[in-house]
Amino acid sequence: MPFFVELPAKFSWIDRDLYSFDSVLGWFDWSVIGKDDVIVDLRSCGSANYQAMSLLVLYVWWLRLHNERVDLAYDDDPSERSATTVWQRMGARGWSQALYRPSDQFRGAPTKPLFAIRGREDAAHIGARVGAYLESFSHDYIEALRHMVSELIYNAVEHGTSSLNPRVPAIAQVAWYRSRATLSFLVADLGVGVKKHLEGAAGPFATDLEAIRKAVEPNVSGTFGTQDPYAAQNNAGLGLFVSSGLARALGADLYLVSGGGLLHVSDNDTTGKTLSARWPGTFVLLNVKVSPGGAPFTFAEEKARILANARKANGPSDPDVRAFVMSNHFGRYGEDKDEAIRFRDRHLLPAIHEGKTVKLDFRDMNEVRHSFAHALLAGAVKTLGVEAYRRIKILNGTPDIRSTLDFVFENNLD
Repeated sequence: MPFFVELPAKFSWIDRDLYSFDSVLGWFDWSVIGKDDVIVDLRSCGSANYQAMSLLVLYVWWLRLHNERVDLAYDDDPSERSATTVWQRMGARGWSQALYRPSDQFRGAPTKPLFAIRGREDAAHIGARVGAYLESFSHDYIEALRHMVSELIYNAVEHGTSSLNPRVPAIAQVAWYRSRATLSFLVADLGVGVKKHLEGAAGPFATDLEAIRKAVEPNVSGTFGTQDPYAAQNNAGLGLFVSSGLARALGADLYLVSGGGLLHVSDNDTTGKTLSARWPGTFVLLNVKVSPGGAPFTFAEEKARILANARKANGPSDPDVRAFVMSNHFGRYGEDKDEAIRFRDRHLLPAIHEGKTVKLDFRDMNEVRHSFAHALLAGAVKTLGVEAYRRIKILNGTPDIRSTLDFVFENNLD
């Protein structure tokens, strides 16, 4: 008897513009091994998201490469948004050919293509196809999006294939939603995950989320592989850092999921959470709303600004000084008290206890709320006493930000 794996009525992580990845990731059953015949049943799913369905391709490949016979059951009269329709439009019915024939790609609709990522040739092909979407955009949109897309694809080339033999390729999916003027780009894999990979150079890490946070910091050597596609431009260790900075500048949303960790980078802030379900690899989702007026920056100038922030974050050569550009960690708004506490415990207090001077640079930040500032600084100020004025340096804040921070200093000193 075949073993049925049935999709739910809704297979999407979007609900009224809010994202809940647990709703999709919790469906995947990675214990389905040893069945003679597995049928993935799409017939009951009347509402599906293209990016969520792309993860299903990896799951089908994973089942097949565990020596399972895999078939799919399709709806004979599918609705416009059903899983069957989405699967067909992406060209995912050709999953077997894309897995076993290195020269084959999925044959999906021009506005919803799906790609297998097996090596640098695939990466170049995908980059060219994505470029077709960008021809009508402004030059700075084209350059920024090409940079981010290329970085994510090459990351998958370097580290995204699984340890199975033959290996499960990584995948990329692009969706252009013309009515919303939004480009969505997903890269996903069943590789070793961020935590395991980074622990070879920058660990250990207590959680997946901690490792993902480290991955988007500047100058994290070997973040996603031993070769960096931008090494010739002196960007080694800066790929995800620059991409996340460009996402903020575009007002985009960047979601990074690996294992049980989720990091969301937006123009307002950077927030993380631990998921209740796990993804046994890594996927990155980029959503960019394209303005008809063009990009809100000049690409060359914005990239130079981001790289300048990276150099600033390295701090001066003095080993007794630690420097942080706060917008690298929190975006333009200091609002999330929990994020401030994490930064305090991970960076600020350890530096204080080591006897270092800490420079906090608030350039590019528009606002810092009092609850955020208190969570960030109160503990360190109480620990240091009046010495806090010498050991904690505040740089480049607006008058309002400086006033908020000064209030925290004054009210936590005897």
